[in-house]
Amino acid sequence: MNLRHDALAGASEWIGVVEQGARSTPGLVATVGRLDVSPGAGNVIAGSAHASLDVRHANDNVRRELFVNLLTVPAKSLRAADSRFNGNRASTRPP
Repeated sequence: MNLRHDALAGASEWIGVVEQGARSTPGLVATVGRLDVSPGAGNVIAGSAHASLDVRHANDNVRRELFVNLLTVPAKSLRAADSRFNGNRASTRPP
């Protein structure tokens, strides 16, 4: 198990962080609306996971800061697991 680099496990941890961030910030809505995992076979460790992130808050500064923070979290946590995270399909907009 120590040799595994499971992108799906890393993505699920990040989704939990997104959920926590949304719940701990009044007025924030953060949604992981799509998760694409490859290769997608039942008995194969996921080599990559690509997620969409939508962040909404009435205050532009709060929204931007939280958006950047949520995209930075996987870089820190997944680096330790030697996984890769792709955050280029993300959006931020008012509610």
